[in-house]
Amino acid sequence: MEKLAKKFVTPQDYQRLISERLYSHRGWLLMVPCTSGLEMCRNIVAAYERNLKENGIDDKRVPVAYGEFKDGSPGRVFLDGELQTRLPCHVAGSDAYVVQCLHNKQLSKSVNDNLMELKLTGRALKVHGANHITAVLPYLAYSRGDKPTYMQREPVTSKLVADELLNAGFDAVISYHPHTEAVRGFFEPGIRFIPINGLDLAVSIAWQYKNRKDAIVIAPDVGSGSTARHFADGLGLDFAISDKTRKANGDIDSLGILGHLEGKKIGIGTEDETVTCDTLYRASMWYHQAGLEEIIWIVSHLKVDERMVKENGKVLNVLKMMEDMHTKFNVTTIHTTDSIPQTEAFQKLDFLKIHIIAERLMIAINHLFYEVSISGPFWPNTEQPFFKD
Repeated sequence: MEKLAKKFVTPQDYQRLISERLYSHRGWLLMVPCTSGLEMCRNIVAAYERNLKENGIDDKRVPVAYGEFKDGSPGRVFLDGELQTRLPCHVAGSDAYVVQCLHNKQLSKSVNDNLMELKLTGRALKVHGANHITAVLPYLAYSRGDKPTYMQREPVTSKLVADELLNAGFDAVISYHPHTEAVRGFFEPGIRFIPINGLDLAVSIAWQYKNRKDAIVIAPDVGSGSTARHFADGLGLDFAISDKTRKANGDIDSLGILGHLEGKKIGIGTEDETVTCDTLYRASMWYHQAGLEEIIWIVSHLKVDERMVKENGKVLNVLKMMEDMHTKFNVTTIHTTDSIPQTEAFQKLDFLKIHIIAERLMIAINHLFYEVSISGPFWPNTEQPFFKD
C-alpha cells in the first residue's frame, strides 16, 4: 500500500490491491479498536482469521487500525481532559468496524469518555473517506433510556445517543442484546440497527435441559416475562414469573410467583442486564423459598461494581450479594458475557462463568460485510444454536 501511494495507480495496480485485501461491494474490511474495545477487537479479529483458515484461506489477514497511543489505542486524553483520535493508516474506501466497550470495569475511563472517543473515531473515518462505518458495541449504553420516567421532565436519552452517532458519521450499529429493541426506532432510517439477541447464547447454554420435566424457565420480574416465554418455548419448558414492585425509595418487594413450580427442581432464568444484582438476589430468594433446588441465571450484561450506592443512599455490597446467592439460595451458576470486561474480584468467583461473544459479533460483521442475511446463523433460525458454548 505504501509503495502504491507513491506512484501513478493503474487499473492493474488497483485489481492487485483488491485481490490482496478482504474486499466486498461495501469496500475493504477494516477493524478499528477504541481504547476500551482493544481486547474485544483482538478477539473478533482472531475469530475472523481462524474462520478464514478453517475455510482454506491462509493468505488473508484482517487489517486493524491500531493507534499510536497506549496499547494500540487511536485515542488519547490531553492534560485538560479533552479527547482526540488519530487514525494510524489510510482508511479511504474501507468498510470500517469501530469496536468499543462503552462500559469497561477494568479501566478508569467513564462511559461518557468512551462514548465521546467512539464518536471522534467515527468522525475521523468519515472525513477521511471510509465508505461505511459501523459501531460494534457489545453493550449499548443508555439503551435503558428509551422513555422518560412517567410525568417527569427527562429526555429520551437513547434517542439522543442515536442522533449523536448519526451525526458522527456512523451508518450502522451492531449491539449484543440491547435493553429493548424499541431503540431500533431511534436509529432508523439514518442508521441500520443490528441487535444480536441474547437468547442465542442462553439457549445454547441451557440446551441440555431441553424438554426436562424437572426444569422450568424463571423470570426475575414481569418485564422479563416476554423473553422468558420465548426462552421456554425454545427449550420445551414451562415458565414462571416473579412479580415484583419497586417502591419510591428504591426497595423491591414481591407480589408472588406466577406459574406452577410443582415437581420442578431446576430453575433457569435470563436477564438482559443487572447493575446492583438486587432484583436477581431477591428473585433467587423467592424461587428458593418456593422449592427450587438449583437456580441458574444467564445475564447478558453484568454492570456490577464491588459496591453500589442506590439512589436512596443505601450501599450494596454486590460481591457479597452474589456470593450469598450462591451459598444461601442454591444459585449454582451465573452465566454472563465479556460485553463488559470484569474486574479481577468478579473473575475470581468460581460460580461466575464469563462467555466470550467475539465470534457472535464476528459473524454479524462478516455477514454485513458480504451483504448476506445477518439473522441466518442465530437462533431461532437454527433449531440448535449455531454456536456451541
